[in-house]
Amino acid sequence: MRYRIPWAKPDISEGERDSVRAVMESNWLSMGPRTREFERIASGSVGRKFGIAVSNGTAALDVALKSLGVKSGDEVIVPAMAYIATGACVLYQHAKPVFVDIEPRTFNIDVKLVEKSITARTKAIVFMDFGGHPADLVRLRDIARKCSLFLIEDAAQSLGAERDGIRCGSAGHIDTTSFHLAKIVTTVEGGMVFTDEHDLATRARMIRNQGESGKYVHDVLGHNYRTTDINAAIGIEQFRRLEGQLAKRRRIARRYSDNLQGFADFQQVEDGVKHSWFFFLVLVEKRDQVVRALESDGIETRITYPLPLNKQKVFREFTRGEFPNAERFSRRVISLPMFPALKDEEIDQVCDVLVAAIKSARK
Repeated sequence: MRYRIPWAKPDISEGERDSVRAVMESNWLSMGPRTREFERIASGSVGRKFGIAVSNGTAALDVALKSLGVKSGDEVIVPAMAYIATGACVLYQHAKPVFVDIEPRTFNIDVKLVEKSITARTKAIVFMDFGGHPADLVRLRDIARKCSLFLIEDAAQSLGAERDGIRCGSAGHIDTTSFHLAKIVTTVEGGMVFTDEHDLATRARMIRNQGESGKYVHDVLGHNYRTTDINAAIGIEQFRRLEGQLAKRRRIARRYSDNLQGFADFQQVEDGVKHSWFFFLVLVEKRDQVVRALESDGIETRITYPLPLNKQKVFREFTRGEFPNAERFSRRVISLPMFPALKDEEIDQVCDVLVAAIKSARK
């Protein structure tokens, strides 16, 4: 179906096109000098010493946990509501995910419950910044430090966000992001690992490239998670426009919030937070009816996400306890169109249809 107002739309400028053409006309298309430049720019943007570019955000999470030595028998704390990769990276290590419920206002991992979930087998905490709202970075750091755990921030949705002066992508021992086509910064597909620790960066580079320490010398078991200079060329130009793109997302979020106040529940921005607004999320009753009304008017939405991780089949054997906030969120959430080129009149159209659908659903 072709939507009048899509859920997302990549913003590719002439700068990206020129940069890709320059790479194509060079004699180096695979991972090389543009990738190194991209790593420098991206890591600098989040305030990290090292950036390791990989093929996608899921690969970045896998590399991060492998670099930390997470293994079979370890437990890793994960939010019950997250994108599948945030939990799947734990299973890739043959470790056990331990789910923790989310906060009802920000939809992030509930830090009050994290410490209660720590056992003698806990090795790490992996968390994400849901929709671009940073989790409680200071308290998560404090818990990890107090309990001698590794902390890994999945900043796939939060590039450009901050909380209490901490930039997303810099909160943990090793952090990751995604450059998927719909993300705040895109390379079409791609991801990156961030760290300040030289040894972790060295290990991450080896794992990315078949475990190589030198050409055809393999010290560890690795993967082919390499990216290309073509992808990197796009990313370089995207980062040059990042602040302008974030400003547009924040303007769109303000207009949504103003239009929908009193009609729908949505994510509450806490003090000290600079939100990046990858998602604009609303919580409604009779969601399927509301989504059908939007779709019938040519407005695309997404359900992010329809199941908590503990309800996904791949995780069911690891589930213990109840996660009422994640459950309720998954039944009510709708992700509205959000991309920098979204026009005011389009935002207003989305809101008009949404409000009418919510009113109809209440009858």
